[in-house]
Amino acid sequence: MIDAGIATSHRIFTSIRECADSLKQLDITELLLDVPYLTAVESGMGEYMDFRYLVFFEKDVPQGFMYFQLHPFEAKESLKELRDSKCSDHLIKKALASRVTFKALVNGNLLLTGPFGFYFKRGFSGNHKALIKKAMVDLFDREQEEKNVSVLFIKDLPESYIQGESLLLDREDFFSFKVQPSMVLKIRPEWTGFPSYVAALKSKYRVRINRALERGRSLHSRNISLEGIEGEKTQFNRLLQNVLVESDFRIVNFDIHYILALKRHLGDSFHIKGYYHDGSLVGFMTSFIMRDKILAHFTGFEIALNKEFDLYLNMLLDLIEMAIELRVSALDLSRTALEIKSSIGAEPQEMTNLIQHYHNGKQRLLPKVFSMLYQSETWVQRKPFREVSNGFS
Repeated sequence: MIDAGIATSHRIFTSIRECADSLKQLDITELLLDVPYLTAVESGMGEYMDFRYLVFFEKDVPQGFMYFQLHPFEAKESLKELRDSKCSDHLIKKALASRVTFKALVNGNLLLTGPFGFYFKRGFSGNHKALIKKAMVDLFDREQEEKNVSVLFIKDLPESYIQGESLLLDREDFFSFKVQPSMVLKIRPEWTGFPSYVAALKSKYRVRINRALERGRSLHSRNISLEGIEGEKTQFNRLLQNVLVESDFRIVNFDIHYILALKRHLGDSFHIKGYYHDGSLVGFMTSFIMRDKILAHFTGFEIALNKEFDLYLNMLLDLIEMAIELRVSALDLSRTALEIKSSIGAEPQEMTNLIQHYHNGKQRLLPKVFSMLYQSETWVQRKPFREVSNGFS
């Protein structure tokens, strides 16, 4: 579609291969919206979801794009308490969940925590809000007709975006809701190494971390190459599924091929660390190494060994050490396990999700359905750092 008055147009693409040349012209600075990552997602997740790219041009020069994933949602399969066929509690909730099924057009990324749904050159989105909104509505209409999509889901918008004037759509057209926040640890410039991080903690938190390090002393860890994960693919996948099965809320199913695709396409920007005990792989942690931030990604481990070795906590501590060594400003630990992440200094960053049903009648039911199905995790935010004279606490 073309706006002849300003020679602005947009095109819809169904694969990264079709629009890669256009996206490369944008000089994208966000790793998780750039061509190598999006290529990896298609390679590793192609059997689980479809993809759409809405690319905007001005005089045939790319100015930005919006990224979408098409994926079915089944509430009964997404909620852990309802996945267990032996569960006899909450019969009303189970009956309701079995009726909550739809196919969603997701602006953003179901595999990541954060606002990874769009990228525009400076000034373009602000000057062309009406055009972008119409393109998005047109895409929603098209997918409703061709793919039976009934829900438009805009995922993980930061509060600064919601409160500002940069929101491209009318918020009142959507039901807005929040789920678990992302947990972010700000890396202080005075931390010259891991010991200085530990020294900044209050006594009881230092004791907890030192105990965890002692429990994990018999573990051997090493960085894993692409060849290394391919050589132990079955074990990596088993550990990954251990954690996914235990997830309280899970929309997307996937396997180790996604992790392999990330390493294959991103190289050193995607980090995999394996943990071994008596020569056997018992856990792994993955993360993205970005310009000034590390973003923790999926993990896998032996659930039965987690308490004995403080396995998960040791993984988090290794991420902190890596963040300090790389001199990044933040370590984003994503959502889930909020209290343990809070205990090592991460703080919550709230994000808002927007959802719109194609049928107005069902749109009005969304708040009630959400409140019946979703229960936020109860947790206590910890304040582990000592108060010091320079104002840090």
